[in-house]
Amino acid sequence: MDIKDNIDLKIIKRHYGEEFAKMCRDNFSTILETPMLLSSMIMEHLEPNKTFMQDVKNEINDFKNYIYSFLDEKDKQQDLASQETAEELFDKAGYILYPECKTEKDIQKFKKYYASGEELCTFRGNRLNSCRVWFAVKKNVDEINREDFAKPSRQDEYGTSVISIQYTKSSPSYLSIKNRYNHSVSNPDATFSNDLDNIYPDLNEVMEKQFGIKRLSNKIIYELPHYVQVNNKLYKYNYESGNVYYCPNNIIIHNFQVKRFDKARYIVFDKYILDKSDKTITVYDDEYRFEIDSGKPNPFVKSFGKIVNIQEQVSKGKRDICITNDKGEVTILGISDEGKLQSYKNDYIKKIEEKFLHDAYFLKKFSAAHLKEIERFSMNKSDLLEELYIPEVVKIENGSFGSPCKLKNIDLPNVECIEDCVFSPAESLESFNAPKLKKIEDYVLYKADNLSTLNVPKLEYMGNCSLNHVDALTKLDAPNLLYIGHDCLVVPSNLVSFNAPKLEYLGHQTLRLTPNLESINVPSLKKTGSIFLLSYAPKLLDANIPDEIMKDNHNLEVELRLRRERLARDNQSSPQNDLEL
Repeated sequence: MDIKDNIDLKIIKRHYGEEFAKMCRDNFSTILETPMLLSSMIMEHLEPNKTFMQDVKNEINDFKNYIYSFLDEKDKQQDLASQETAEELFDKAGYILYPECKTEKDIQKFKKYYASGEELCTFRGNRLNSCRVWFAVKKNVDEINREDFAKPSRQDEYGTSVISIQYTKSSPSYLSIKNRYNHSVSNPDATFSNDLDNIYPDLNEVMEKQFGIKRLSNKIIYELPHYVQVNNKLYKYNYESGNVYYCPNNIIIHNFQVKRFDKARYIVFDKYILDKSDKTITVYDDEYRFEIDSGKPNPFVKSFGKIVNIQEQVSKGKRDICITNDKGEVTILGISDEGKLQSYKNDYIKKIEEKFLHDAYFLKKFSAAHLKEIERFSMNKSDLLEELYIPEVVKIENGSFGSPCKLKNIDLPNVECIEDCVFSPAESLESFNAPKLKKIEDYVLYKADNLSTLNVPKLEYMGNCSLNHVDALTKLDAPNLLYIGHDCLVVPSNLVSFNAPKLEYLGHQTLRLTPNLESINVPSLKKTGSIFLLSYAPKLLDANIPDEIMKDNHNLEVELRLRRERLARDNQSSPQNDLEL
């Protein structure tokens, strides 16, 4: 069957792409015998999405079952098989179901069960405005420890040992079962596939009858990473925060209510809404937006000033949005077809305020030619950042540019100070150039495993755990360095030379396990922490270290002298090459 000869396949190709249409031709031949049946079923149960084939390619059979299931779907009301209470059924499943949370204080009682960084968005407040909330806790919860699950999965014993059961107050109601890991695992808001019957048979019906919940029957559940199912329809989402799903196609799903924004007027990207008519940018979801958390206006929105002009330039796969304010300052945003902010360019901005684009999950390029200061936690979730151009920056505050795992080169010709947890971890970084840098604080360039070129000639201070695990670095030349904190340069397995003639303090565990270190020049060193060189640097022969430091470190002087003597003996005993030219 040729796609162009079948009306269903032509419709499917237009909305979902040619590869998806071919898959439908090969797998739904029976349904295709009835004109307009397959296309209407897919349109009803899958939001148009031309990347769906890429997402479903390894789960074709599951998708087939999902579509075929709607052919036989019937609304049936079944009598309850159980006359027991929800508390009794949870008890049989090994849980204690606590009473419904009626106040914010009731909710906060359960925060103690969540590890730092894995707390539910529910604990931020205001969830009771939109949802009814219960918590169920495993009876043996005190025996289940987070540290025992180095590789967490949503359905493991820890993740399901404390669950939050939330029904929206809308009619019909939607159920979400939230995981103890929160967003440390994929799709944590769909634990047990949002089906209480997966915990114990008949639990859905018992909860609904006992607590007067009118829930939409949604037994046909199909799980796919980064897809949410609402009223038996699948929607792809870019990311989720606080029960809000930010999707392609100008769609935002809030508490399982689908909100569509007119494409003629609005551009929805990440969590921002650009109104081309009113010439404004707003942040969706008052409950969680930055303004509410800090009392300050959103720094990204604020940076545009008064917008007077918006222009779009569309190209394959993306569009560039050129935004001009009343001062003539221009910002160019590169937005993908899926509504992801991927690039930012502004040659006028000089300072970005705290938490600027702090959740820029999809940002790949950032350019600000005259930017001088970056306040804390800006772009701190920039995992996909590949290109960074900020030549005039003087100071970067803590938490900015967190985990730029794709960034290979960093050139900061004017930076003088970098605070805690910046460029950390930087797993793909190969070169770092900062000729005016004087101070780096804790956890800077942490886990920069591929860093081989480091230029910091004016560096004076290095905080704890900075330049930790720099396996590819062979040479460190820091002529002005005075202080290195604890756990820096741990296991620099390829470091050959270390030159810091003004260094006075070297912290604990620093320069530990240096199997290839041959020379070290630290004549001004006054104090070191524990585990300094000795047998951990078996190739070290050229060591300019003060005598007192030698003696304080397990008689390093004796060890070096013995090494040199062994080397001299080995050289004397080796055969001489008498061949003359």
